[in-house]
Amino acid sequence: MALPEIYANLEQALAKYYPGLQPGHNWFQLASWIGGDRDGNPYVTAEVTAETLHLHRGLAIENHRQAMQDLSRRLSISARHIPLPADLKAWLDSQPPFQPHATQIQKRYPMEPYRLILALLADELAEASRDEMKTHLLSQATHSARIRKQDLLQPLQELAAVLPPAAIGGKLKTTLRQLEIFDLYGARLDIREDSSRINSALAEIFRALGIAPDYQSLNPLSRQDLLCQYLQQPAPRLAQHPGVSPESAETWALFQLIHRTRTVYGEELIGPFIVSMTHCTADILAVLLMARWSGCASNLQIVPLFETIQDLAAAASVMEELFNLAEYQAHLATCPDGQMVMIGYSDSNKDGGFTMSNWALYEAQEAVSAICSSYKVPFNPFSRARRHSSPWRGSGQPGHPGPARRLSGRSLPPD
Repeated sequence: MALPEIYANLEQALAKYYPGLQPGHNWFQLASWIGGDRDGNPYVTAEVTAETLHLHRGLAIENHRQAMQDLSRRLSISARHIPLPADLKAWLDSQPPFQPHATQIQKRYPMEPYRLILALLADELAEASRDEMKTHLLSQATHSARIRKQDLLQPLQELAAVLPPAAIGGKLKTTLRQLEIFDLYGARLDIREDSSRINSALAEIFRALGIAPDYQSLNPLSRQDLLCQYLQQPAPRLAQHPGVSPESAETWALFQLIHRTRTVYGEELIGPFIVSMTHCTADILAVLLMARWSGCASNLQIVPLFETIQDLAAAASVMEELFNLAEYQAHLATCPDGQMVMIGYSDSNKDGGFTMSNWALYEAQEAVSAICSSYKVPFNPFSRARRHSSPWRGSGQPGHPGPARRLSGRSLPPD
């Protein structure tokens, strides 16, 4: 795989030219929003997102399984030369009845426990690959993931600690790094939805609960006050699919899917929740309230996407209003990565033209960065580009649009 090689190349370069300097942990990982971007695409449903998560996890698990199987063939070191440590022996003894393949290895190579350990890990991954993840994500039945990264890391790290450098310097080290980088999800999936869809779904729920008969007709400040009021209260009891229209039921299903994914398979699978066409503070609070009611708000990055010239001009004041709200401060305290903000080249270009768009984007980044700095909130910006976007976002060639690019280092595909 390319990423473990990139990691190794950087470490070698640092060791040669900057001795003692170490790169950050997992400094380069993958993320995508294919299958999670619902903005303007009615075919991206909760079912499609669940299938996407299934494909991500399935690919990661299969690659790890192949790596473990290959290592099992290579690490034929006898316990007579390197006795099995007590921790690894206890791990081996604690394993459930072996699959036929592992049983055969145990009988054929009784003095090669390291080969057996890796074969057991490969068998466990093979079983995990048969998990009906999509079905589990779309149901409410009790379920737990068969295996997590730490279940693999622990025995692998103990193997690396006891085996000689000649054995761990190649394939085993690469496999460990591959597991650290890709975990069991491959690439995080970012979610994107338009603010109007969120507000429409929440309006139906409010109307059904008798809270606000016409939520969407309220001015932004009134909506903000109402949302803050209910963010301070316990979540109401809601049906599995509250709302009247199929669109609202689908929006609610998205939040349920996020909650289900994070609960069963881990928070790492889901990236930020991007709110297209963010116009005011209430647009962000609406997402926070629905996330809170569905149980997935903690450590969920809620990302405003400012797209029009007017919204870019108001971006800093919107963020300042958010940072002054106790309800949002409490949420931000659960997000160790700080505040992510997205700026849109596409609609600002359509709205104001190329020159005005680029100037508005520059000013918005400067202003939002200053606000985040003044409130001591880590600022993590990224951008979205289309074919008619600023050429410097791409290859540097005139007229080349390039992909959308997250300034934090995780790249996104063009939309």
